[in-house]
Amino acid sequence: MSEETVLEIIIKAVSDPAFRELLFSDPNKALDGFELTEEEVETLKQIDKGSFDANISELEERVSRSSNIGGVGGVGGVAQQQYPYEGSSLQERLLQFLKPPSPPKILG
Repeated sequence: MSEETVLEIIIKAVSDPAFRELLFSDPNKALDGFELTEEEVETLKQIDKGSFDANISELEERVSRSSNIGGVGGVGGVAQQQYPYEGSSLQERLLQFLKPPSPPKILG
């Protein structure tokens, strides 16, 4: 899998509101032209729009900081250090960060 391409798409979604809207409304169209595996496409389609939007300011800050230390490659390094979630790939960590919140447990 190409973590760089997935990160490029996430960065574009953070920095370009029109692309972000297209990514969530018509992901096939938004992802056209990117070299992605079927698994990567499915991974990106699983990102929850509400979680993405709720975390957009934190994502913007991380993208801004990482772009100061080496572009997309720098984002990978920063994301690996700052997304402290289990998982062997950056994509898994992004999904854990951007997944929909779990409903509260009702005690009874």
